[in-house]
Amino acid sequence: MAEEQNSNIYNDQTLDDKNSLTAYLDNIYTNINPFPYARPQLKEVTFWKFSGVKTAIFVMQAIGAAILSAIRTGGLFLIIELLLIIKFGLPDYVGNVFGYVSMFAALFTFEGFLLAKGISEGEKSNDLNESNIALWISFIVTVGAGIFSGLGIVKIGSDVEYWIDLLLAIASAVGASGMTYFGSQNIGFAFKKFNDKKDELDNIYRKQCEDYNILLATWKSEGAEEYNKSRYNNRRKDSFYNFQNGISKNQKIEIPVQNPFIVEQKIPKNEK
Repeated sequence: MAEEQNSNIYNDQTLDDKNSLTAYLDNIYTNINPFPYARPQLKEVTFWKFSGVKTAIFVMQAIGAAILSAIRTGGLFLIIELLLIIKFGLPDYVGNVFGYVSMFAALFTFEGFLLAKGISEGEKSNDLNESNIALWISFIVTVGAGIFSGLGIVKIGSDVEYWIDLLLAIASAVGASGMTYFGSQNIGFAFKKFNDKKDELDNIYRKQCEDYNILLATWKSEGAEEYNKSRYNNRRKDSFYNFQNGISKNQKIEIPVQNPFIVEQKIPKNEK
C-alpha cells in the first residue's frame, strides 16, 4: 500500500514537473528567446501543373490516339462477332453479349499491350519522344482527311474515289496504332519525371524535418537549463508554485530530483 502511494506521489510530481516546464517554454522562454524556425511544409505538386505545356500536350495526344485506336479495334471485333451470330442464326441478345465481351477483350489484348510497351519504353527514356515517324503519320492523316473532306466539291471517277478511300482507311488505322505506341512512350516519360520530382521533394522534406527536430530539441534543452535556474522551477525552494500552494521555503519533498527534460539521442538506422 505504501509503495503504491509513493508511486502515485512520484507520478503526480513528475507530471507537475512536465507541466511546469512546458508552461515555462510556451509562455516565458519563447518570449525571451523565440524559436526562429518554422515547421517544414511538404510541397505538393500536381501532374498537370508540374509537367508543363509541351509535356501535357504530348500526354493528351497519346490519350487521344489510344481512344481512337481503341474505337477502331474494339468496333471491329464487335462487328465481327455480331456478323458471326447472325450467320449462325443465334438470338440477338447472344450476339450483343458476345460482341461487347469480344470488344473489351480486344481492347485489353491489343491496345493494352501497345500502351504498356510504350509506357515501359518511355520510363527508360531521358526525354520526350518527338518521333519523326509520328510526325509523318500525323501529317499524312491530316492531309488525307483534308483531301477526303474536299472530294464533295470536285468530280472524280469511282475508281479514284475507291483508292482514295482505301488509302485513307489504311492510313488512319496504321496512324492510330502508331500514334498510340509513340504517344504512350511520352506518357511513361512524363510519369517517371513526375514521380522522380515527388521523390526529390519527399527527400528534401524528410531532411528538413530532421534538421528542424534537432534544432527544436536543442532549443528545448537550452530552455530547460534556463528553467532550472529560474523561480518557475517547481523544485526550487523559492519557486512561485511553492508559495502559491502554501509550501514553506524549508519544506522538503521526499522525491528524487529528476531532470525534467531529456533530449533523446538519435537511434542508428541499423538499431531501428
